[in-house]
Amino acid sequence: MNLERGRDNGPAIGRISETAVIKRLLELGYEVLLPYSSTAVYDLAYFSPPRKKLFGGMTSPGVLMLVQVKTAQVIEGGKYLTFLTSRNTRTNGKRNKRRSYIGEIDEFMAYSPDTGKIYVVAVHEAPATRMILCLANGSRGPYKGTPLAKDYEL
Repeated sequence: MNLERGRDNGPAIGRISETAVIKRLLELGYEVLLPYSSTAVYDLAYFSPPRKKLFGGMTSPGVLMLVQVKTAQVIEGGKYLTFLTSRNTRTNGKRNKRRSYIGEIDEFMAYSPDTGKIYVVAVHEAPATRMILCLANGSRGPYKGTPLAKDYEL
């Protein structure tokens, strides 16, 4: 299915990205948890490192990681990936304001339909509004010094 970006397809595109991330985490042996509430700030949670079954049915401890899933877009002719690291919130029911996820999630996991890969960025490493990752080694242009996407692959 090839969906164009836009308001009408936003929920479907988001679900496709969430499904891709969940599938990959399960393939890697992680236990994935989904929030019951649709108002949760995070899209999924998982234990890191993956919990292992121990003697007597117990499981090894892990740290619960809260994840916001994003859909990454290729820009600049395929040289870069980008995804939002903030969200719109209404203030006084009138205006939209960009709001950070810092303190509410641990990681972003961005799925790129163009590369078929998932990129993991800790919330404290991400810029306030938009993350940009470089797909091409040594690529120059408007985003010099951009981190390499391959270093963030799941």
